Amino acid sequence: MDFVIEYSQDIIIATVVIRRATFLEALQFQNLLIKEIDNGYRKIVIDLTHCSSIDPAFFSAIFIAYKKLINLNGNLKLIKPKNYFDDIERLENNLRIFEIFNSKEEAIESYKMIFCNPSEETLFDANWQSLADTPLISNDGGDLHY
Repeated sequence: MDFVIEYSQDIIIATVVIRRATFLEALQFQNLLIKEIDNGYRKIVIDLTHCSSIDPAFFSAIFIAYKKLINLNGNLKLIKPKNYFDDIERLENNLRIFEIFNSKEEAIESYKMIFCNPSEETLFDANWQSLADTPLISNDGGDLHY
């Protein structure tokens, strides 16, 4: 088994238990994440601590799941691999969107701080919504269409 899924309340922890995460596993992992998102999970932690190497195709699979989560007001966080500087620093510009943690506990705790009470709108959610409703302005003063 290349991946292990754990459930902690409303958070999914997807652990990649292979040493080299490559394009060969990328689609399988992406499908696994998308299935969990389709099942209603909006908080995902990906544990990469067992990986000694992660290729760009595997990060692309993670990014696709991240984009789907963002569109559904969810989030995805990473636990850094042992060879953090070898893999992630090399791809740093592409990964600035992810929150990266040292441990599973830190990543899970960070969800509790942002989403304190899911039944109430949080300050984070309110600020994000106001930004989402703000039209973009182009350099020539006209609205950008998206």
